[in-house]
Amino acid sequence: MLYDLLEQNGRGRVLLVDGGGSVRRALVDAELARLATQNGMGRAGYLWARCVRVDDLEELDIGIQAIAAIPVGAAGEGIGESDVRVNFGGVTFFSGDHLYADNTGIILSEDPLDIE
Repeated sequence: MLYDLLEQNGRGRVLLVDGGGSVRRALVDAELARLATQNGMGRAGYLWARCVRVDDLEELDIGIQAIAAIPVGAAGEGIGESDVRVNFGGVTFFSGDHLYADNTGIILSEDPLDIE
């Protein structure tokens, strides 16, 4: 499912991947992150995950927030949903919300903010 989403034009979009808080398997690896940058997510969007497979993703031109790096990859079962609300840390994210992030934190807004 992630491959299908990342093959679409991602310019200005954010992909939020909810792994339910599990640290048993990574949901994002370098291959998925590269695909996201090739399809326009890059600096305009952020890729979010509970766990990532490799810790050298910082070399890619994309913002990534994760709770852990772990060598065990996902099972690749293709299950999941898109355009649904997701709750992380007591904050609910809706499709169409605007996210702004750097290495120190995240801002969530229903409307675009004038941030330069």
